[in-house]
Amino acid sequence: MSFGLYDADRRYRRRVWSTISRVGMYVITLGLAAAFTYQIGAQQSEVRIDRLNARVAELEEDLALSEQDKIRLEAAANTARVRYEDLLEIYEREVPTGEERRFLELVSNRLDEGLAPDRLAFFIANANEPTACDDPETRRFIMPFDGYRGGNREVGFAEGRISVTGFAERAVNEAGAPQGWYDPAQDLTVSITTIGGETEEIRGLLPVFHSIVFDGSEWRFAVREGDQAALVYVTADRCELPFDPAADAETTADDTN
Repeated sequence: MSFGLYDADRRYRRRVWSTISRVGMYVITLGLAAAFTYQIGAQQSEVRIDRLNARVAELEEDLALSEQDKIRLEAAANTARVRYEDLLEIYEREVPTGEERRFLELVSNRLDEGLAPDRLAFFIANANEPTACDDPETRRFIMPFDGYRGGNREVGFAEGRISVTGFAERAVNEAGAPQGWYDPAQDLTVSITTIGGETEEIRGLLPVFHSIVFDGSEWRFAVREGDQAALVYVTADRCELPFDPAADAETTADDTN
C-alpha cells in the first residue's frame, strides 16, 4: 500500500511540474513574441518618425521658398505699380486730349493728304479770331437717305457758291418697317462743297459743326435736327479773316522756293 501511494504522489508532482513547464514556456513564448513585436513596432515607428521629420523639413523648406517668392513678387508688384504710375503721369502730361488731340489729328490728316508742312505751318502761325462777321443765315433741307428721290436735298450759301447736303440712315419703326425720313439717332454725313469742286465731309451725330475758308473769309456751319422728322437746319455765318490765305500762302511758297 505504501508503494502505491508513493507512485501516485510522484505522478502527481510530475504532472504539476509538466503543467508549470508548459505554462512557463507559454509565458516565455508570449514574452518573446511581445518583445519581438514591440521591437518591430519601435523600428517601424522610428522609420515613420524619420519620414515625418524629413517631410516636415521639406515643407519648412518649401515654406521658406514660398515666403521668398512672396517677397520677390511683392517687390515686383510694387515696382510695376510705381512704373505704371510714372507712365500714367507721363501719358497724362505728354499725350494730348480733348481739343488739343483733335487739332493734332486734323494736322496729321492734312499732312497725310499731301499738304505741304510749310503751308500748314503758315496758316497756324497766322491764325487769329475772325472779325467783322455777318449776321448768321439759317436754311433747311430734307436730309437724303437710301431710297429718297425727292427734291430740296441741299441748301446754298455765298450766292450759291457753297452748297451743303448730306446722307443718313433711313429710319425704321419698332416692327422694322422703313419710314419716310432719316434716323437722327445714327451717325450721318454732312457734305460742304465749294464752287471750285472741293468737298469736305463731316460724319457724326447731330448737331455737327464745321468751318471752311473760302474766298478770303471763314464760313462757320452748324447743322442740327429740324422740327420736322425729315428736315435739318443749317446755320452759317461769314467772318472776314485778318489775312488773305490764298495770297499769303503763295507768298510763302515763293519765299520757300
